[in-house]
Amino acid sequence: MGIMAVIYGVDTDRPYGPMEVESAIVRCFFEVHRENMQLGEGSDRTLTQEYAQVTVKKLMEEAGGDFESPTKENLVKLCSKIREFSSNFKSPEEIEKCYAKVTALASGLK
Repeated sequence: MGIMAVIYGVDTDRPYGPMEVESAIVRCFFEVHRENMQLGEGSDRTLTQEYAQVTVKKLMEEAGGDFESPTKENLVKLCSKIREFSSNFKSPEEIEKCYAKVTALASGLK
């Protein structure tokens, strides 16, 4: 039994699929961009998580993938697309920390 590593909700000691990686990417995106997604007075965490998902879905489409049916290849492209998008808002250190984790998850898919 290995040392349990959970990356954005994905237990890497257990088999996981593309949908789990995609959810982890949305969580990562939300965590990194949370303060940039303040949607006005009265907005709540759920709304900003939904906004994060919509943004990631749009970036997935721009990367040539299908958000409803992600593949390993599309998830790796999505990670690069998000990295590029995020460079407009966040420090390189913040971006690379998240990018390394979600790219490792996507690369670990069979």
